Amino acid sequence: MYSRRMWKKRVRTAVALSLRLPRGLIERLRADAHELGRPASLLARELIQNACSVYSLPRPMTEALEADRQSLGLARREYVIELFSARYRELALQRTDGTHA
Repeated sequence: MYSRRMWKKRVRTAVALSLRLPRGLIERLRADAHELGRPASLLARELIQNACSVYSLPRPMTEALEADRQSLGLARREYVIELFSARYRELALQRTDGTHA
């Protein structure tokens, strides 16, 4: 859990940005932040950082994934959807085979 003091220390160099988001998205963000014991603004920043940094994976991994994404001609969001879909297909196949991941 982040204390108020830790939160203030982490954002000294931050720049404020105001966004208009659908109510349902804000409610989900606040609920997730509450569950994690974090401020919603910190969670939003972490989500953006994760998307931009490919979840802080090592450079060789991010370069390989970026090259794969470009070769498929997909936007980042489409590529992530494709990765999740591929994993789901693996899990579905394992369930029909009776094996586990």
